Amino acid sequence: MADTLWRGLKSLPVLLFFAVWALLTPAQAQTLQMTGPIPTSRIQQWDDVLHRYDPAGAAALSWRLQLREVATRSQSMRDHERVLALQLRLHAMESPRYVWPEYPAPKGWLTPAEFATTRGPIRDVDFAIAAYFGLKEMGFDDVALMSGWRTTATGKTGFIVTRVRTSAGYSYLERGQKVLLLELPANYQPRLVLTTENIRIVRRPPQTNE
Repeated sequence: MADTLWRGLKSLPVLLFFAVWALLTPAQAQTLQMTGPIPTSRIQQWDDVLHRYDPAGAAALSWRLQLREVATRSQSMRDHERVLALQLRLHAMESPRYVWPEYPAPKGWLTPAEFATTRGPIRDVDFAIAAYFGLKEMGFDDVALMSGWRTTATGKTGFIVTRVRTSAGYSYLERGQKVLLLELPANYQPRLVLTTENIRIVRRPPQTNE
């Protein structure tokens, strides 16, 4: 009896250590911020999208019509259902691209207007950007692009998702998924978080008529 009690007391500091460690360790991705400087190339690509995208412009008409239909059909739904409605519409908009393999891949990141009208192939980053602006235009404030590494049986591959915070917590939209992810899979290792607020936007000098 005494030996058993003594062994239990000796293990108590170890148990306390793991309990404190668990309390102090943040949940993966939920409170994640940038773990390093954003590469200049990423800033330039993101800035290029912001400069080229005009939500009220004529080029964005097809995008606005798609988004308006999603917003109208989902206006009585809960937040996470509205997010899922957008995700499914983006997948539907993307699906016809597979029958036009002869079109070249775009050189830069696509704006939402280009996502809605181009016949070329769509990449993960193009889907994520369309989801980002779509959620912003539907009234969601806490939206970000999140990129990093995904560990698989054959090695590491890059990934990019769109993270949004709703009344139900964080959700993640990913190209190829027709369900709403409530948390990132364990093999995803996020590294960068991009928003229009947390990076330095490299502004081009204004055009003049001189």
